Amino acid sequence: MTASASLYRPPFISQRRKDQPPFEDCVLESSLMLLGAWTLGEGLVRPDGDQRDLYGLSETLRKRIDKPAGGLTLADADEALHTIDPELPPLPRYPGQSPTPAATATLRLTFDEFKALIIDGHAGIILGYQTDASTVGHAIAVPRGNALGPLVMDPWERKPLTWEGERWTWKRLREFTERKVRGDRFGTPTAIACAVVRIGDETRAARATRAAEMELDRAATRLREQRAQTKLATEERDTARAEASLAQTTAEELRTALTATERQLRECREAKPPDCTAAVAEAAQAEHDRMVALVEQGHRDLEASIR
Repeated sequence: MTASASLYRPPFISQRRKDQPPFEDCVLESSLMLLGAWTLGEGLVRPDGDQRDLYGLSETLRKRIDKPAGGLTLADADEALHTIDPELPPLPRYPGQSPTPAATATLRLTFDEFKALIIDGHAGIILGYQTDASTVGHAIAVPRGNALGPLVMDPWERKPLTWEGERWTWKRLREFTERKVRGDRFGTPTAIACAVVRIGDETRAARATRAAEMELDRAATRLREQRAQTKLATEERDTARAEASLAQTTAEELRTALTATERQLRECREAKPPDCTAAVAEAAQAEHDRMVALVEQGHRDLEASIR
């Protein structure tokens, strides 16, 4: 049964389980503990339900990532975890440790940001130097923490699988990750070298929930698109109806005007012209009388000039 995210503690895996060095597997051991927190233990269980041989798994991963000896990087941790579970998302990690970092390796956190995430239900791997006299770097698992300090599972400890880790202070953890040896430190002044995941975020149930939510989102998107298409079709239909109604009204008005015009034309054609004979005769007589008067006046004027 999957453990509760608030109660789960990953099994502790020591890099010094053997009596003789080299003790070089701090990154792998920390990665396996991180995988336990990420999957609430599901990633550390075989398909048949039995617990994996975690010490044997660490040695097998060395071979599978083709690095049988030497220190490892967070890029190697990502590769190792995907060897166990190819469906895991890329490990959120600091990119600067890999010669050719993946495009997804973009995690750049200050120590205070790392601290805030751990307190907020995340687990991590953090890189640093154990002491000022260290000659090689070291990786430790931080499966959880609170305001008082982080819970640290340091693979350097010789403890059993059931060991639940040691409570450090945040000051001690900061000194570990920001310590300089020969002038060098892990990360940069503005970003520590770490990997961080949310506890329980990659259980089967969490993945199924995300898949269901994605399917719901896709269904909601399809529904919105269908509604938008229906709305557009309705608007286009309403516009067409309005245009058809306007066209019908206009046609009726034109038919009414045409009927009236035809009636007026018919009335004009059927009407008889008025009888103007008397008026014309009267006008002609008046014009004749006017001309006669003019002639008579001219005759009188002529006679008067001769005398």
